[in-house]
Amino acid sequence: MLRLSILQQLEILLINYFFKHRYRLILTSNIQHVNVPIMALEFLANQKVAGVLEVLDTVTNSVVPATFSGTTATSDNPAAFTASTDSAGNVVVTGVAAGTGNLTVSSTAAYTNSLGQSVTAPLTASPIQVTVDAVPTADGVILQVQFGAPEAQ
Repeated sequence: MLRLSILQQLEILLINYFFKHRYRLILTSNIQHVNVPIMALEFLANQKVAGVLEVLDTVTNSVVPATFSGTTATSDNPAAFTASTDSAGNVVVTGVAAGTGNLTVSSTAAYTNSLGQSVTAPLTASPIQVTVDAVPTADGVILQVQFGAPEAQ
């Protein structure tokens, strides 16, 4: 039987708690005044979408207040869509042509962890699958001439 001192037990509890509280970067979109995590995007080639960065506590699934710097957004298929950040630090994804790819977002986040410690760390969001659909176009038309039955002259 393994016997641990109270100090050893407390140390194990703190280590387990600390390592279970991992933080991750997520991209959200404000839908009807609620920030919803973005797992995938689908939009038309003539559109763009914007997302807001948040830090998420992966144990409690709650948003952790944070500030961000050095944010980068990268498309692995710039022929289908481009990715950038605007002056407010939001991620902007712009459709170029029909196609698919992955969006990668990284940023340095400053936040307070679950132990009350200030943390500044680089975080990368899980890749977000992007599907860009072709812009619908009107059906093509041609000019047609209809002739009647032949008549005597």
